[in-house]
Amino acid sequence: MLVGVSGMSLWAAGTPGGVAGRVEAAWDWVQGGVERVAADPQLRRAEDALDVWWDRNRRYPDRTEFDPDDPTYALPVGLSIQFCSPRHVVLSGVTSRGTMSRLLVDGASVGDVEGSPGCPVDPDAPHPWE
Repeated sequence: MLVGVSGMSLWAAGTPGGVAGRVEAAWDWVQGGVERVAADPQLRRAEDALDVWWDRNRRYPDRTEFDPDDPTYALPVGLSIQFCSPRHVVLSGVTSRGTMSRLLVDGASVGDVEGSPGCPVDPDAPHPWE
């Protein structure tokens, strides 16, 4: 075990930022994983419901076609859905570290960002998800 720890320390010392940089990167990775786990269940449930809609219609619904309070979707209270266009939707949910927003474009998740940035102007170059 001592040989393994020594080897890892030598490797980390030779990387940009040194040992402290590797420890900080590992900590950031763990924090990001915890944040995703906290946000993912409610965002994932909404994403799954909208994926079914996308697969059936090749577009996202608008506010009049999709009722997030419909019990068949089993979406959690506090989840916000912004129907931006037939091509993109923003889901926002509360986590232990604040609000997390997920962008869906053309039936796929683009990613998550902190906060509630609203609808991107251009789904092909979505700021701040870029």
